Amino acid sequence: MDPSTTDIYTYTDFRAFLREAYLRRKASDARFSHRFINGRIGARSAGWFSDVTENRMGLKPKYVARLASVFGLKPGEAAYFRMLVELDQAETLKDKSDALLRMMSARGLRSRAVGLDQFEFYSAWYHSAFREVLALYDFRGDFEALGKLLNPPLTATQTRKSILLLAKLGLIRKSPTGRWVPQAEVLVKDSSLKSLHWARIQRAFLELALPAIEAYDHRERDFSTLTLSFSPESFRKAGEEIAALRKRLLAMSERDAARDRVYQCNFQIFPLSRTLEVNHGE
Repeated sequence: MDPSTTDIYTYTDFRAFLREAYLRRKASDARFSHRFINGRIGARSAGWFSDVTENRMGLKPKYVARLASVFGLKPGEAAYFRMLVELDQAETLKDKSDALLRMMSARGLRSRAVGLDQFEFYSAWYHSAFREVLALYDFRGDFEALGKLLNPPLTATQTRKSILLLAKLGLIRKSPTGRWVPQAEVLVKDSSLKSLHWARIQRAFLELALPAIEAYDHRERDFSTLTLSFSPESFRKAGEEIAALRKRLLAMSERDAARDRVYQCNFQIFPLSRTLEVNHGE
């Protein structure tokens, strides 16, 4: 590989690619400057390239192909660059997911590097549920029986695919006795796609919550809500309190030798209004 070029297929952030590709090109060609780039693509602002790479503005479609040409990208690389931009600027979770899948397809065998297994793991609620079930249940290969333990139940085919994924990720293993058990390792997310991963799995968990209100008696579930107001500082502290509670519940679960059921626990806090001009008088 030419030392002055950058392998775009190792990136999931188009801005990071542009920043690093610029530095590599600049190191071998002193004429390659922000002014040079702006002139080649027809940008009117002297700070345009910096504004794009530092996320102070978006990248309009008309500039995508021009930038690909300036950086000497081949047709396949240019197409991948366009996908990076689409991933960054997609407005909905579905659009982001679709863009990521197109990227993975374009990378072919390289797709593992951008978290294809993780993408699949975070697409469904039952992958993490099965991992918890295996800590309690003596599973030795009966996928149909294992799938029926969840609510809603899964088919044997769905269950088998989930178990194989967990094994590939190193989250479960088969013991010498033949029982599948959880591994201590924690799945490490691709940091560049963290928000997309979490958006997918949180959506999946929230979709389970609504039917659970009617499916379970109040003695088997605990749903509560609060509507309240915060300053930015109190909102930050509320998040810290929730984080501390999560840690206490995880510790409680680890210490519970009598645990016999898997639960999903969701914490939700989000604005129901814009920031208001408040009169703190009467």
